[in-house]
Amino acid sequence: MNLDFAHFISFILFSLLTQSLGRKYEALRDAHDLQELAKENLIGTRSIQDIKYSSIEVTLPDSGHEKFPIPSFLSAVLKKFQRRLGVHRYGPEVIAKATEPHNGWAGSQAVVSRSLILDEATRPTRSQHASTITQVGNGDLLAAWFGGLWEKHPDTGIWMSRYKDGRWGEPMQAAWPLYGEPCWNPVLVHLRDPDETLLFYKVGNNSETWSPRLMRSYDNGFTWTRPEGLPQSIMGPAKNKPLVLDDGTIIVGSSVESKGWTVHIEYSKDRGITWKRLEPIEYERAGIIQPALFKTRGGLGMVARSRDRFLVEASADQMGQKWSKARLMAIPNPNSGVDTVTLHDGRVLLAYNPLQKGRFRLAIAVRDDGAAEFKPKILLEDTDVAMVLPPECQDPSRPSSLPPEAHRPEYSYPAIIQSSDGLVHVTYTYSYNGRGKHCCGRENIMHVVIDPSRI
Repeated sequence: MNLDFAHFISFILFSLLTQSLGRKYEALRDAHDLQELAKENLIGTRSIQDIKYSSIEVTLPDSGHEKFPIPSFLSAVLKKFQRRLGVHRYGPEVIAKATEPHNGWAGSQAVVSRSLILDEATRPTRSQHASTITQVGNGDLLAAWFGGLWEKHPDTGIWMSRYKDGRWGEPMQAAWPLYGEPCWNPVLVHLRDPDETLLFYKVGNNSETWSPRLMRSYDNGFTWTRPEGLPQSIMGPAKNKPLVLDDGTIIVGSSVESKGWTVHIEYSKDRGITWKRLEPIEYERAGIIQPALFKTRGGLGMVARSRDRFLVEASADQMGQKWSKARLMAIPNPNSGVDTVTLHDGRVLLAYNPLQKGRFRLAIAVRDDGAAEFKPKILLEDTDVAMVLPPECQDPSRPSSLPPEAHRPEYSYPAIIQSSDGLVHVTYTYSYNGRGKHCCGRENIMHVVIDPSRI
């Protein structure tokens, strides 16, 4: 094959980052065909180890050997990519430690079970983040997240799994990157009368330029419509589930991350077909994003992350049309995602990282019905030690570039709901290891079931 050096570099990097199945190699070289490939499920998540190479040849899936004049330094770089970006499989002892009950932790008596959503033996992607969970009309739970090599990589799509009879099913890809731009922050919400499930997500190279997408399911998440865009100026939920009012109005907490961080409300009265957007919620300090909405006795409430290293709150009337100014809370947070849910008994639960730096601790706080403050009650995760990186994440040739001890693990971006049986379900990003740049961390999604009567 006669390809110039620049063309070869572009092709190899694209193949590594998107992990294409390679059945349409010629089409992959044409960026305009990416959308059609996505529709045909050809941009998949096969292990990066399906692509083998040496200093002079590359083996592509289903296409045999292709010869290229590759300099030795480039061969070393590509091999390093393969080692660092592959799906590292962890043993049963790691899984057992992740799912064992933490009996000595605060509020542990309320935790019914802990389980990982992805089977480690068949986990299809290197990392997963920003999970969402909902209960659909037949009683099943659906969880979704974005998964790929790492956040922002162009192979990152939206994955989904179903919880039925106490077990999570095999993850299936629900949405694909568009023109090489990754997917972000899925949000699930189920509507009643008639049953309809909405899946919101974003597509784009970063949070400043991404655009919203919406898919619909009319059979409890077994099949989905093609992605549709939202009207101009409508962004959809930033991270957390919308509220559905008694009259069917969908209230969405949204945010803009370009030109400063701002939070605003969007709403729809016709099941997400048409939308209106309210003015940004006032906040006099640094920026705020990713609001979590909840119902209160007298109206609606909101909690959001901020650059001030504390959470921010605001309140509104029952229809969510008039919002107060946002104000700082006395709850520390490392500018990381949170979520809230109002229980059947009127209490409000807040899932958050109770730190000003790092995401190695995750907790649940409770606000009693009619009360003004959240009080920490349940500690879900707490690993206050740095962890040794796995061998593939260390670089012996450059020991100073990445120390043997990585940052502490990351447990972050919780999503929380109460199911019809009264139990509370929390999903969040789970790390087996310390976060070694983009090589380890965020390996799975944890699912914790809580009995709120024990809190």
